Amino acid sequence: MEIGLDKIMLFPEKIRELLKVDKDYCDSTYPISVELSLTNECNQKCKWCSDYELRNRLPGSLDKKVLFNLIDDLKNGGAPGIVIEGGGEPTIHPDFCEIIEYILNKKMAVGLITNGVVMNYEHLLDKFEWIRVSLDSSDADEYKNLKSKNNFDTVFENIRKIAAKCPVCGVGYVLTQYNLDNLDALTVRLKKMGVKYIHFRPVIDNPDLYISKDLSYLKKYENKNFSILDSAFQE
Repeated sequence: MEIGLDKIMLFPEKIRELLKVDKDYCDSTYPISVELSLTNECNQKCKWCSDYELRNRLPGSLDKKVLFNLIDDLKNGGAPGIVIEGGGEPTIHPDFCEIIEYILNKKMAVGLITNGVVMNYEHLLDKFEWIRVSLDSSDADEYKNLKSKNNFDTVFENIRKIAAKCPVCGVGYVLTQYNLDNLDALTVRLKKMGVKYIHFRPVIDNPDLYISKDLSYLKKYENKNFSILDSAFQE
């Protein structure tokens, strides 16, 4: 799972390098994991989006040859994994599947953060280390209100497909004052589908939507196969 500082404990060689850092030594080893944005294009319009103006100012996607060269460099430098995420929605990059296959052919681990609308990579689901889908709503009405699209049923069905094949399927949930009333029912539903965790986080850069809420009551649904992640509200 991509959440948590404990991941670094799996890489003692990186810890050794970090412990050497002082005024005379800089850690020059490659990172354990690199977050890579493929495109500034998006197929949603979330009310809290902090990248909306950036996408309008700098539209477009990275050329796959540039990406392949970067992936080669990361592999040769010893970086073991890449997280595909966005400014925009990565799955709408015209070469998305080819890029994922290139990473996999380099024997690198790959995770994905997606809004879940597009499912053009179903044949690759079991190859990802993890996939996190930004659902951010408990029903179709909330979804339409917050994202200006009628994609709730599509995304929910795609979560079902991901949970059935991907080793770790998680759900991202940006909490606002407009999507907090049905969290119990949603949590139970996702848990039954095989989702491994729900990652709750507050709105950033939009005070009109921001709300802080104690979500500890959802911990009653946790077990060894399912987690509620709410530390973003403490951080």
